[in-house]
Amino acid sequence: MMYTFRKAGPRDIEDLLRLRADFMACFGPLDKRGREALGNYGEFLLEGLTGGSFVQWLAENSGELAAEGQIAATGSVSFYRLPPTSRRPNGRAAYIGNMFTYPAHRNQGLAAKILRLLAQEARAAGCGVLSLHASDKGRPIYEAFGFEAAQDMMEYRF
Repeated sequence: MMYTFRKAGPRDIEDLLRLRADFMACFGPLDKRGREALGNYGEFLLEGLTGGSFVQWLAENSGELAAEGQIAATGSVSFYRLPPTSRRPNGRAAYIGNMFTYPAHRNQGLAAKILRLLAQEARAAGCGVLSLHASDKGRPIYEAFGFEAAQDMMEYRF
Protein backbone atom coordinates (compact mmCIF):
# COMPACT_ATOMS: atom_id res chain seq x y z
CA MET A 1 0.00 0.00 0.00
CA MET A 2 0.99 3.59 -0.51
CA TYR A 3 0.52 6.35 2.04
CA THR A 4 0.73 10.11 2.14
CA PHE A 5 1.39 12.11 5.29
CA ARG A 6 -0.06 15.48 6.19
CA LYS A 7 -0.79 17.71 9.16
CA ALA A 8 -4.38 17.87 10.29
CA GLY A 9 -6.17 21.20 10.34
CA PRO A 10 -9.45 22.55 11.68
CA ARG A 11 -11.33 21.12 8.68
CA ASP A 12 -10.33 17.63 9.89
CA ILE A 13 -11.94 17.91 13.33
CA GLU A 14 -14.78 15.46 12.59
CA ASP A 15 -12.28 12.85 11.39
CA LEU A 16 -10.06 13.53 14.41
CA LEU A 17 -13.01 13.03 16.76
CA ARG A 18 -13.73 9.68 15.10
CA LEU A 19 -10.05 8.69 15.35
CA ARG A 20 -9.99 9.60 19.05
CA ALA A 21 -13.13 7.54 19.70
CA ASP A 22 -11.60 4.55 17.87
CA PHE A 23 -8.34 5.00 19.82
CA MET A 24 -10.16 5.16 23.16
CA ALA A 25 -12.23 2.09 22.28
CA CYS A 26 -9.00 0.06 22.15
CA PHE A 27 -8.84 0.37 25.93
CA GLY A 28 -12.39 -0.85 26.56
CA PRO A 29 -15.86 0.63 26.79
CA LEU A 30 -16.06 4.30 27.72
CA ASP A 31 -17.33 5.09 31.17
CA LYS A 32 -19.04 8.38 32.07
CA ARG A 33 -15.76 10.27 32.42
CA GLY A 34 -14.45 8.86 29.13
CA ARG A 35 -17.60 9.99 27.31
CA GLU A 36 -17.24 13.43 28.93
CA ALA A 37 -13.60 13.64 27.82
CA LEU A 38 -14.54 12.67 24.28
CA GLY A 39 -17.31 15.27 24.32
CA ASN A 40 -14.78 17.99 25.20
CA TYR A 41 -12.24 16.87 22.63
CA GLY A 42 -13.60 18.95 19.75
CA GLU A 43 -13.06 22.18 21.68
CA PHE A 44 -9.54 21.07 22.58
CA LEU A 45 -8.77 20.30 18.92
CA LEU A 46 -10.07 23.63 17.64
CA GLU A 47 -8.12 25.58 20.25
CA GLY A 48 -4.91 23.58 19.84
CA LEU A 49 -4.87 23.34 16.05
CA THR A 50 -5.57 27.03 15.55
CA GLY A 51 -3.40 28.23 18.44
CA GLY A 52 -0.34 26.11 17.67
CA SER A 53 -0.25 24.16 20.94
CA PHE A 54 -1.27 20.91 19.23
CA VAL A 55 -0.14 19.24 16.00
CA GLN A 56 -1.59 16.02 14.64
CA TRP A 57 -0.16 14.11 11.69
CA LEU A 58 -2.21 11.77 9.54
CA ALA A 59 -1.14 8.89 7.31
CA GLU A 60 -3.66 8.47 4.54
CA ASN A 61 -4.04 5.46 2.31
CA SER A 62 -3.36 6.45 -1.27
CA GLY A 63 -2.92 4.73 -4.60
CA GLU A 64 -5.19 3.10 -7.14
CA LEU A 65 -6.87 0.61 -4.80
CA ALA A 66 -7.41 3.02 -1.91
CA ALA A 67 -10.38 5.08 -0.92
CA GLU A 68 -8.88 8.52 -1.40
CA GLY A 69 -7.93 10.14 1.90
CA GLN A 70 -8.77 7.13 4.07
CA ILE A 71 -6.92 7.69 7.35
CA ALA A 72 -4.71 4.74 8.24
CA ALA A 73 -2.72 6.08 11.20
CA THR A 74 -2.21 9.15 13.33
CA GLY A 75 -0.21 10.69 16.13
CA SER A 76 -0.09 14.06 17.86
CA VAL A 77 2.16 16.29 19.90
CA SER A 78 0.99 18.79 22.51
CA PHE A 79 3.21 21.69 23.52
CA TYR A 80 3.19 23.25 26.97
CA ARG A 81 5.43 25.16 29.38
CA LEU A 82 6.90 24.02 32.66
CA PRO A 83 9.13 25.93 35.04
CA PRO A 84 12.63 25.92 33.53
CA THR A 85 14.96 23.29 35.00
CA SER A 86 18.35 21.88 34.08
CA ARG A 87 16.52 19.23 32.01
CA ARG A 88 14.36 21.85 30.29
CA PRO A 89 16.28 25.16 30.42
CA ASN A 90 13.61 27.01 28.40
CA GLY A 91 10.68 25.21 30.06
CA ARG A 92 9.29 24.03 26.72
CA ALA A 93 7.86 20.53 26.87
CA ALA A 94 6.12 18.21 24.43
CA TYR A 95 3.85 15.23 24.95
CA ILE A 96 3.24 12.61 22.25
CA GLY A 97 -0.27 11.18 22.22
CA ASN A 98 -2.95 9.63 20.06
CA MET A 99 -0.53 7.23 18.39
CA PHE A 100 -2.93 4.93 16.61
CA THR A 101 -2.84 2.75 13.50
CA TYR A 102 -5.89 0.90 12.25
CA PRO A 103 -5.29 -2.88 12.32
CA ALA A 104 -5.40 -3.27 8.51
CA HIS A 105 -2.47 -0.84 8.20
CA ARG A 106 -0.20 -2.07 10.98
CA ASN A 107 3.36 -3.29 10.37
CA GLN A 108 3.86 -0.83 7.51
CA GLY A 109 6.14 1.57 9.42
CA LEU A 110 3.45 4.24 9.71
CA ALA A 111 3.79 4.79 13.46
CA ALA A 112 7.58 5.13 13.17
CA LYS A 113 7.23 7.69 10.35
CA ILE A 114 4.63 9.68 12.29
CA LEU A 115 6.82 9.57 15.40
CA ARG A 116 9.71 11.07 13.39
CA LEU A 117 7.44 13.84 12.10
CA LEU A 118 6.22 14.61 15.62
CA ALA A 119 9.78 14.71 16.94
CA GLN A 120 10.68 17.19 14.18
CA GLU A 121 7.76 19.38 15.26
CA ALA A 122 8.93 19.29 18.88
CA ARG A 123 12.53 20.04 18.01
CA ALA A 124 11.46 22.98 15.81
CA ALA A 125 9.39 24.30 18.74
CA GLY A 126 12.48 24.30 20.96
CA CYS A 127 11.51 21.33 23.13
CA GLY A 128 14.42 19.35 24.52
CA VAL A 129 12.43 16.40 25.80
CA LEU A 130 9.50 14.40 24.42
CA SER A 131 7.31 12.47 26.84
CA LEU A 132 4.66 9.82 26.27
CA HIS A 133 2.80 6.97 27.86
CA ALA A 134 3.46 3.72 26.01
CA SER A 135 1.18 0.76 25.51
CA ASP A 136 2.77 -2.66 25.44
CA LYS A 137 2.32 -2.76 21.64
CA GLY A 138 3.83 0.70 21.16
CA ARG A 139 6.81 0.33 23.49
CA PRO A 140 9.11 -1.40 20.91
CA ILE A 141 8.56 1.43 18.41
CA TYR A 142 9.44 4.07 21.01
CA GLU A 143 12.47 2.15 22.28
CA ALA A 144 13.77 1.73 18.72
CA PHE A 145 13.44 5.50 18.29
CA GLY A 146 15.49 6.09 21.46
CA PHE A 147 12.87 6.67 24.15
CA GLU A 148 13.83 5.47 27.62
CA ALA A 149 11.69 4.55 30.60
CA ALA A 150 11.23 7.43 33.07
CA GLN A 151 8.93 6.61 36.00
CA ASP A 152 5.51 5.85 34.50
CA MET A 153 6.35 7.48 31.17
CA MET A 154 8.97 7.24 28.46
CA GLU A 155 11.19 10.13 27.39
CA TYR A 156 13.33 10.99 24.44
CA ARG A 157 16.00 13.68 24.72
CA PHE A 158 17.39 15.58 21.75
